[in-house]
Amino acid sequence: MNHFLSSDDIDRVHRELMQRYIGLGQRSYKERINDLKALEKSILKHRTAIKTALHEDFRKPPMESDLSEIYVTLAALRHANKHLRDWTGENSVPNPLSMFGMKAFVRPESKGVVLIIAPWNYPVALTLGPLISAIAAGNAVVLKPSEIAPKSAEVIASIVSEAFPSEQVVTVCGGVETSQHLLSKTWHHIFFTGSPEIGKLVMQSAVETLTPITLELGGKSPAVVDESAKIKEAANRIIWGKGMNAGQTCISPDYVLVHESKKDALLEAMKLVLQDFYKGAALPEDHASIVSEKHYLRQCELLDDAVEKGAQIIAGGNKNDSKRYLSTTLLTKVNLEMRVMKEEIFGPILPILTYKDWDECLGFINQFERPLSLYHFSTSQKNMRFLIESTRAGSTCINQSLVQFNHPELPFGGINWSGMGKAHGKSGFDLFSNQRSFIKQKSKFNALRLITPPYTPLKQKLSDFMIRFF
Repeated sequence: MNHFLSSDDIDRVHRELMQRYIGLGQRSYKERINDLKALEKSILKHRTAIKTALHEDFRKPPMESDLSEIYVTLAALRHANKHLRDWTGENSVPNPLSMFGMKAFVRPESKGVVLIIAPWNYPVALTLGPLISAIAAGNAVVLKPSEIAPKSAEVIASIVSEAFPSEQVVTVCGGVETSQHLLSKTWHHIFFTGSPEIGKLVMQSAVETLTPITLELGGKSPAVVDESAKIKEAANRIIWGKGMNAGQTCISPDYVLVHESKKDALLEAMKLVLQDFYKGAALPEDHASIVSEKHYLRQCELLDDAVEKGAQIIAGGNKNDSKRYLSTTLLTKVNLEMRVMKEEIFGPILPILTYKDWDECLGFINQFERPLSLYHFSTSQKNMRFLIESTRAGSTCINQSLVQFNHPELPFGGINWSGMGKAHGKSGFDLFSNQRSFIKQKSKFNALRLITPPYTPLKQKLSDFMIRFF
């Protein structure tokens, strides 16, 4: 099937889905589970193709593809199947005495036709993850995978077309013009993952049609290493979080703030971890490349700008232009005039700064927009509580990195500049559902008759009684 649709074809697909979505929303939870099982079967069938495509797009290590793309997606799918019966059920709510004789309840129903615009950095997990939630909630879906990872987009389109009929899910491939045309249509929900700059454009499009929107963005996520931290553990987990996908992760540690008393120990530990992970290879197979020439040149420019302005490379800095490879690179002597501290890095460069006290640490963190994630390495419960209460972030990880994304029961999403809306698990199901409220008169007795016209003195007394006691 050709997934590069013309504007006319997109219009037709949109029109047909708009005519059919209510029927999809009427499907039972068992039918939705069967839909998701079909997707699971298709993912497993294409497991090798997924890993090959990701390696062709940006040299993503096969095991990293297994863990961060395939396993994450399957875990989300199986979690939804396990809990879908409960998620789709009606939830009764208690009545106040003034509504005696009535039944009140909430029933989740599908929103309708949703548009999912996916990113390139985790093309499988961040395309199929929202799709799982949307299907679980009973929606029709148009998927727009990123053109920047073209091989992955091809495999995703194959997976989806095998698992779902075109009356339910349609994959539309293409570039910016395709996205713009999709955004010109009216949807019942738009789910976008990408940069804040593009997110603002998506939001502007949604305003024109009053479309509810979810934005999964990013920002400068700090990793704080305080004076009580276990340094070897902190070094291992920060380097792992930064090295994953060559730092092309929305929740990757963007910079490190380490207490000045622990700086030297942390730097030495980080160097050892880099050597242990990548063995000093010029082009390690266990480290991904940058996804495109444009993105690679940007990383090189960020690094050159930092060095020109006084930053020091203490580890890494190795490049392979033909493979678009830049090693995980540690920078010290960093200042706020450098681009690495003005922009979200979204690559394998890791600035390391020090702080002398909590006022300096908090002042540094809170001068930036609220991050998608905040990481804290500490053994002090007092310090943990203080940092959490003194900052705001989409998510927080203590003595770990990245793993909050994989927890099926935790809502995932940003705040303000780093995004809006929460996804994953039950939160993802709720996101793609309309929580429709109901009230039903059950008994013949209708308490409201006591306060309807004509407004007699007795009814006024009843009204006074209600205001005072109910």
